[in-house]
Amino acid sequence: MPEREGAERVRDFVQVELGLDKTKMLDEADRCMECGCKSVFECDLKRYAGEYGVDLARLSGEVRRHKADRSNPLISLDSNKCVLCGRCVRTCSEVVGLGVLGFVGRGFSTVVSPTMGKTLAESDCISCGSCVESCPTGAFEARLPYGKQGPWKTENKSSVCTFCSVGCELNLNVAADGLLWATSAEGASPDRGGLCAKGRFGTGLLQSSPKRLCAPMVRKNGKLEESTWEEAFSAAANALQNAVKTHGADAVGVLAAPRMTLEESRLTRQVAEAIGTTKVGGFGQARRGGRRGDMDKITGSTLSTCYMEDIADADLILLAGADPEKTHQALGMAIRRAVKRGAELAVVNSWPINILRPDDLWLDAIRGTAGTIYATAIARVLKNGKGAQTADASALEASVKALTSAETANVSGVDAAKIDALADKLSAARRVIAVYDLDDTLERSTDDLTALAQLLAVTGHLGKQGEGLLLLRADSNGVGAHLAGIDTLTNPETLKAALVMFENPCNGNGAANGLTPLVVVDHLMTETAQKAEVVLPAATLAESTGTVVSFDGRTVGIAAASHPAAGLTNAEILTKLAAALGKPGLSSLSDVNNHSQVLILHRDFVK
Repeated sequence: MPEREGAERVRDFVQVELGLDKTKMLDEADRCMECGCKSVFECDLKRYAGEYGVDLARLSGEVRRHKADRSNPLISLDSNKCVLCGRCVRTCSEVVGLGVLGFVGRGFSTVVSPTMGKTLAESDCISCGSCVESCPTGAFEARLPYGKQGPWKTENKSSVCTFCSVGCELNLNVAADGLLWATSAEGASPDRGGLCAKGRFGTGLLQSSPKRLCAPMVRKNGKLEESTWEEAFSAAANALQNAVKTHGADAVGVLAAPRMTLEESRLTRQVAEAIGTTKVGGFGQARRGGRRGDMDKITGSTLSTCYMEDIADADLILLAGADPEKTHQALGMAIRRAVKRGAELAVVNSWPINILRPDDLWLDAIRGTAGTIYATAIARVLKNGKGAQTADASALEASVKALTSAETANVSGVDAAKIDALADKLSAARRVIAVYDLDDTLERSTDDLTALAQLLAVTGHLGKQGEGLLLLRADSNGVGAHLAGIDTLTNPETLKAALVMFENPCNGNGAANGLTPLVVVDHLMTETAQKAEVVLPAATLAESTGTVVSFDGRTVGIAAASHPAAGLTNAEILTKLAAALGKPGLSSLSDVNNHSQVLILHRDFVK
């Protein structure tokens, strides 16, 4: 606490301490928020010591002194708290599949750390936080974005991760309204509850961001200013209706990323109908080629035909242009576990992805030639008489009859023996899981997904329980958006104005030249929001109630763990916007829930 100078204090009885200004007060509050170990409520060592009446005086003696490793921005390691139980070592090796941690040293000086004296930041650690989850003493701790945290008592709420389409289950640890962080769901299998860095730490980063929008804004005299919700909805409706009158309904669209619940996706479709437009979908997806229908004539829909859990029982995993360790880390962990249990791995990719081992089958195809490789593999399977009976077997055989491994090798740059080996492995395998990334454009080639599905069909691995195709998507609830019909936009360049939700088409890359984002619904003041006439602050998934559909068709119900920062949920925002547009919309969220259940049942029937 700052004080008056001594020469001044001797002359009067005015208070000595000057107090703190606002900045120093906040710094001091941040400093004193933490009292003792952050893991005091979860520490098994403390709990067992209390239960069994351990006398610490009997155990006094030499004490180890280690410097804490805080090199990783998300995880800290304090070896002074470590009891060398080895949980983190086994978890990193057996659950994550990396083996970053190990026992270093011998005897009393032994510590758990990355090998070769490396820090966590210097090692191959992917910051998934599984070591934090398994540690019984708080030696590994999460570094959360709340200054000096806790220890705080929390209430757990079940939810789902929104950072990719895997949809991992998680618990939201709620210390207070708006103060929360994510941990793995209790009792969940590693395939569904093993979080990556995004899922474990990203939820708190977004929830506590100082840049989070907390009030609606309306442009007045060329500047965005805070307003009431009623004023914002009225201004939004007027802007959208005027755009329809000026440019026509076909020039006004709804650009909506799938990062919302299934119920909110359905309401988004309703808002588009209230505007009078059929142009609704994700701007990012449209730029990546739009809605994919490659498998519609083969399986009835371009959706996953098996589940993520089926990876554990597969004896051959084919990564077809996908790099799940980079894009969907939880899925990458599942593949590593399966490979450690004995599953073979085959990769078709122009680049040596991290999950590859020296003895794996890698078809390093020139980009744009993967479809030809799959077609050639089909030709080899049919030529050897090992093809399963399919509805269009004759037409398929005629279309690939002229293809040979030698000619395809010249085109693709892949050794002919590797192409033959892929066909032979698929024919001989008992259970096959193929993983394909729908939103990856670098490794995509003409008709590659169609050819891949036909290859699985002729080798007998499509349409059977426990094996088939897993189709990855970039955004969470991408399947839900597909089912709700908000992924139909194919040509955003024709739009003059739009309602934009959770996307940033005006981010400076020139992709949205000529587009006016009239109304933006988002969590942050993005470049697109800065150009909008009206900005509506969105709720996060932690503040929402509804259903999320994962990339493999699994549905998870979620409940709000916190109140929306701006006071309204996304469902309420969309319903009130539709009403302002002159159509009151669905009478209640329960009606939307009922419609969503119909969509889910349809999804299960198709599968």
